[in-house]
Amino acid sequence: MIRLLAKVLVPRRFYLMDELEAGEKGLHDGTITWGLANSDDITLTTWNGTILGPAKTPFQNRMYELEIICSDEYPDRPPHIRFRTRINMTGVGNNGQIDTTKVPSLRNWRRGMLIRNVLDDLRTMMAHSENKKIMYFFIVVVVPRNFYLLEEYEEGIKGLCDEISWGLRAADDATLSNWICKVFFHIDDKGSFYFDLSVNCGPLYPDEAPQVTFDTKVEADWVDAKTLRVNPQKVDCLRNWKRGQKIKDVLLDIRRLLQPIAATQGQRL
Repeated sequence: MIRLLAKVLVPRRFYLMDELEAGEKGLHDGTITWGLANSDDITLTTWNGTILGPAKTPFQNRMYELEIICSDEYPDRPPHIRFRTRINMTGVGNNGQIDTTKVPSLRNWRRGMLIRNVLDDLRTMMAHSENKKIMYFFIVVVVPRNFYLLEEYEEGIKGLCDEISWGLRAADDATLSNWICKVFFHIDDKGSFYFDLSVNCGPLYPDEAPQVTFDTKVEADWVDAKTLRVNPQKVDCLRNWKRGQKIKDVLLDIRRLLQPIAATQGQRL
C-alpha cells in the first residue's frame, strides 16, 4: 500500500506570528533584532530590523536600522529588505537597497527560512574581508562657541557638582568670555575653605584652552607669583586640552592640585 502524505503549509499569518513572538522574546544573542514597525499592523507586512556591527570591522559598535517588507507571498517569496541607516558595504546600494544575489538566504530563499536568517547573513557579510577594507568618512558637526558655552552656563546654574561652581562674571556678557569660579573643600576638624578663580574663554574656545587666574592669593609652583595665573603646563586638562573638555574639567584638576594646601591657603567659609 502506498501512503500519500499531504504537506501542511503553515498560513502566512501564523508563520509571521511565530517570527513576531521570537523577536519580542529576544530569542537571539542580541546582535540582531526584528519586530513590527507598527503594532497595529494587522497585515504583519512592515517590520523593523537592527544589526549591531561586528567587532574589528568598520561597522563596530554601530547600530544599523533596516526596513523589512513581507509581501502577501511571504514566506514563499523572500522579504524585501533595505538599510535605513547609511552604510558603505558590498552588496548594498547608495539608497540602502540590497543585492539579493549577494546574500545567501535571499539568493537561496525557500519556505522555512526566516527574517532573522537574512539579518544574520547581512551581519556575517559585514565581517567579510572585502568589507573590512572599506574606509568610512564621517562628517564632524562642530558645535558653535556660544552654544558650547551656553550649555556650560546652564550646567553651572544647575549646580551639578558640590566641589566646584562656575558662572558668568556679568550676566550681560554677550561674548560669554569671563567667568567667576569657586573651588570648595571641607576638611574634618579644620572646617570648610574655598578659592576664587577667574576663567577667560577666548574667541577660539573650545578649540583652545581657557586662561585661569586665581583671585584668592595662592603660593604654588604652578601659579605665577605676580599675576596668579595658572601655568597650563602644570594642569593635566589644560596641557592636553581638546574640544569636548569644559571649564568644570579644569576646575576639578585644579582642585586636586589645591588639596594639600587647602587648609593653609584657602579662604574660610
